[in-house]
Amino acid sequence: MGATIPTSFLRVFGCETMTVIAEAGVTRNIKALDVVPAIGGLSAGFNADAL
Repeated sequence: MGATIPTSFLRVFGCETMTVIAEAGVTRNIKALDVVPAIGGLSAGFNADAL
């Protein structure tokens, strides 16, 4: 896709128009997430020193 636009300063050098072309792209990276469900919670008898 392009567009032809008139020039202002380049007319001095004999260039009256300029063609401009633009492109765009999108890259999507989706990484798998490891999910570990937690069942229950910490009990009152949890001993951190045992770890």
